[in-house]
Amino acid sequence: MDILNIDILHKIVKYAPIFITIIGGVWAIYKFNKQHEFNEQLLVQKSELDKSLKEYEQQFTISLEGYKGQLQEVSEKQKHQNQRRLADFNLYAAKKHERSIELYEKLCHAKNKVLWRNSPLRQLPAFTDYNREDMVEFLEKYNLTRAYREELLKLWETDFKGAVDKIYKVMTSQEELDARIAVSEAVKAHLQADLYLIRDISSGIDQFTNQLNQLAFLCSKENRQYISGEESQKMYEERNEIAANIEKEFPIIVERMQKMLLDDSPISD
Repeated sequence: MDILNIDILHKIVKYAPIFITIIGGVWAIYKFNKQHEFNEQLLVQKSELDKSLKEYEQQFTISLEGYKGQLQEVSEKQKHQNQRRLADFNLYAAKKHERSIELYEKLCHAKNKVLWRNSPLRQLPAFTDYNREDMVEFLEKYNLTRAYREELLKLWETDFKGAVDKIYKVMTSQEELDARIAVSEAVKAHLQADLYLIRDISSGIDQFTNQLNQLAFLCSKENRQYISGEESQKMYEERNEIAANIEKEFPIIVERMQKMLLDDSPISD
């Protein structure tokens, strides 16, 4: 029994390397086949991945080109809108300058006309050294009918003082009319420029033209009506106070308008 076991053991020891070699070879073949299958799967997966990547790149390129086209279109539209807005702003600024300059000129003219009516330097000519030809030339400056002009000339020859009084009335009436027309034109210019003015400036001009109208009215009232000494003194003080306010406020309005125009000057693209 022991001999049999020993013999079996010897056979096992003798043939074991062969079996191990066979098993190792089979395992190696198995591993080789598995690795080959795995490599083929990798190649297939790589091919599919390359195909998908190529398709994705193509789609991405198409999408990118489309996006670039849309972006270019948006950019052109935005550029066009900006150019239009710039042109609109420059047109607005140019119109604003034009209206503001016209308004300034009208305000200056109205101020000078009204303040001259209240000026202590205002003097009427004495006409003592005038002859008929001088009077004819002088009266032609005023909007008088020919008949009334002839009436004044005849009166001047017969009643010098009476003629001068009537001529003074003509001159005063013309000055009153010129002042009121000048203020009216300033108000009109303000209305035309109001769209371009900021609120503070517009309100200041409203108050300014109201003061011009008020002073012009007081000057006309004193010339057309008999006013007692006390009332005349009150009116004189009121006129001077309004005139002082006009002189004070006008430079402030001009300074504000200048700043407004400098802040909104036209620009170039």
